[in-house]
Amino acid sequence: MPFHISEIKKAQPGDLTEIASVSTVCYQGDCEQNAGGLAHSRGDGGWVYANELRWGIPLKVEDAFLVRNLEIDSPKQ
Repeated sequence: MPFHISEIKKAQPGDLTEIASVSTVCYQGDCEQNAGGLAHSRGDGGWVYANELRWGIPLKVEDAFLVRNLEIDSPKQ
């Protein structure tokens, strides 16, 4: 389930770090392997979100959840 974007936007400077993910993210068929992500530590482990600030789409939640492929039916912004 997407994380509410307002929570990500509340992050303090330095709380989010740009990283390469292990996910393939596609925008209307235009795909990027190891797409950029935003790493955020929530105090209990690492979370990685798609580097897409219109939505808070998690790509990785600690060791419990990992997105391999993500299809977004919208142009990249």
